[in-house]
Amino acid sequence: MYQDIDSNSIDIIGERKDGGIELYIIVDDIFDSAEFQTKLLDKIQNYISYANGKDFEADFPNADKNKTVIVLKVKEQLSDDKKDWIKSIEDWVVSNKLGFNLVNVS
Repeated sequence: MYQDIDSNSIDIIGERKDGGIELYIIVDDIFDSAEFQTKLLDKIQNYISYANGKDFEADFPNADKNKTVIVLKVKEQLSDDKKDWIKSIEDWVVSNKLGFNLVNVS
């Protein structure tokens, strides 16, 4: 069994001292199941849509959009295959004009 993900909610939002915003996704591990990975990708897509939308501008009118970052916080050590998959997610997020950070807290 894996950790369930609510793809329609933001786990944590943090305002950065440099004027940016951090949007956190917190998971125990990156599970191999297609269902988990689909939900994680859906959640990231929702973060991208929010950060590039009017609700974000209304919620954070003074935020520096160039310093908005999606942070994926993972509690377990990742295999090389999972790191490669996360790298493809990073490329996707960056192509949508947002930053991306992977934080491993194992």
